[in-house]
Amino acid sequence: MQHHVMNRRFAVCMGVAVAVGACALWALGHSTETARAEDPKPITERTLSVANARLQDLAWMEGTWQAFRGTGAIEERWSAPLGDSMVGTFRWLRAEKVWMYELMAISKDNGRLYLWLKHFSRKFASWEEKDEALSFAITHIEPNKVVFKNSKYEDPQRVTYYRPVPETLIIRLEGTKDGEPTESEFQLSRVGP
Repeated sequence: MQHHVMNRRFAVCMGVAVAVGACALWALGHSTETARAEDPKPITERTLSVANARLQDLAWMEGTWQAFRGTGAIEERWSAPLGDSMVGTFRWLRAEKVWMYELMAISKDNGRLYLWLKHFSRKFASWEEKDEALSFAITHIEPNKVVFKNSKYEDPQRVTYYRPVPETLIIRLEGTKDGEPTESEFQLSRVGP
């Protein structure tokens, strides 16, 4: 009799254990589905548009980038987004001597991102007027690519930054000179943060 009661208690305990286990598995599966449904999309899947572009969307430009051609070299550096801007510098060497510099910033103006830049000679004489800087409004953005444009300038009218792979930054300048289209492209490699 005692053996029969033990078997019965064991069966009841096993039944409860199976029921609790089944409920736990169902709850785990259900909570995972609920969590998946509530997870926000990763930022890389967020729909980017000119209207909602943020400085943080350009953080991929951060770093020191260089390219060498013969005795010439170019170097571009971008800071991380901080506050309401990113700051960049550009240095172009010809025959191992500085030919020109650029000081650049990307910031918002009237709710839209702009690339601002000013050119300087090797002795820091400004190419633009004292109180002037070139400004290019954002016209296109996607992950690892941004295009800025200002049609009132002849050359460049359009500046594109593109990072096809993590260690490469491509800068494309497009415009017109004497009515003819111009294009310059620089492929730079990451050399530091």
